[in-house]
Amino acid sequence: MKKTIKRCKQIGLKTAVFAQDLNEAKKIEKLHPNFLIVEPPELVGGKISVSTAKPELIKKISKSLRMKFLVGAGIHNRKDVQVALKLRASGIAVSSSVMTSKNPEKILKELIGK
Repeated sequence: MKKTIKRCKQIGLKTAVFAQDLNEAKKIEKLHPNFLIVEPPELVGGKISVSTAKPELIKKISKSLRMKFLVGAGIHNRKDVQVALKLRASGIAVSSSVMTSKNPEKILKELIGK
């Protein structure tokens, strides 16, 4: 992973690396990716968000890391986004809730409150 991140930077690509927990996030932070996304695998594609199921994880990560981070997994509504931001995540990562939607633009606007 270290070599891949370095090579991406050399050729002008941005990197986003996913971590499943605090320990993994700390290791990834040392590699200096452009984006660190915390996403517990058991919540990926589910109906319960990381903001609801694991708010303590977001808090611990915000206190432990120096770099900004995003959270993902189960983000489906504006409240999920608001909780993640309140807990000091820099933003969210979405995938299935947007990509499987019949109207991705509408879902994105709902998530950001527009």
